[in-house]
This record gives sequence, C-alpha cells and structure tokens, in this order.
Amino acid sequence: MLKRFTSGAIALRRAHPNLRRRKFFQDRSIRHENAADILWLRADGSEMTEEAWGEGWVKSLGLYLSGENLGDVDAEGREIHDDSFLLLANSHVEPLEFVAPDVPDVTGWQVVVDTPSGFAGEEGGAHFEARAAIPLERQSFVLLRALH
Repeated sequence: MLKRFTSGAIALRRAHPNLRRRKFFQDRSIRHENAADILWLRADGSEMTEEAWGEGWVKSLGLYLSGENLGDVDAEGREIHDDSFLLLANSHVEPLEFVAPDVPDVTGWQVVVDTPSGFAGEEGGAHFEARAAIPLERQSFVLLRALH
C-alpha cells in the first residue's frame, strides 16, 4: 500500500506543474480579478487572518493552489496552466469538517489523495459540491482537484 501511495504521488506531481512550480507563489491576483494564485484557509472556508496564524486552537489548515497563474512558460513560450488544487490538513485528534472555499468557476471538488483511504489517483475518489463541508479524519491530509 505504501508503494502504491508513493508511486501515485510521484506520478501526480509529474503530471501537474501546479504541484511542482519553479517559482514560489506571488500571492497575486489572476488576470486582474479578485482571485489569488494561493489562499491559506480556515476550516470554515474563509481566508486565514493574521490573528488566526498564532491561535493555539487552530488545528486545521487549507491551501488553495490556482492553476491559472503559474508564472511559467513551456518550450514554445506559451503560458502554462494546470488544474487547481485544494489541500486540507487536520492535525487535531478529532475528525472535523472543512468547508471548501468559494472559488470563481469551480463547481465542485474531486478527491485525489486521502491519507486514511489511500491514493485515489487521477480517476479520483469522492466528489463534493462547491462550498460543501468535506469530512477530514483525525490527523489526516486530503488533496482535491477543482472541477469546472
């Protein structure tokens, strides 16, 4: 099971430039819209505040990675785009629900990696609607791909 999970994670990273960026995130808007290339999220789906980073009770964290503004070009000089992803981590000893963020043009989310269940892969696992409450097992990590 560990070999399947690891080889699947390596293949997923190879297939998606968004998961292996050559430039670090710029926290910039995409095409002059209000959508950023990266969002740090609280369990309620809202953006992390400066105060929340220092709170001891915060036991979960979400990270939205937009595939629209990777800041890189291919060999022909064309801008590279990829799928957008949502990484959710729960370090708490209890399960919790994480509300998916409100992202323009995203109609839902598909599980790609779920540490309790294993590697779902590109064919994917469970689907969740946009803004759905996504269950996270205790001390787990889930990676979801945006659906449009």
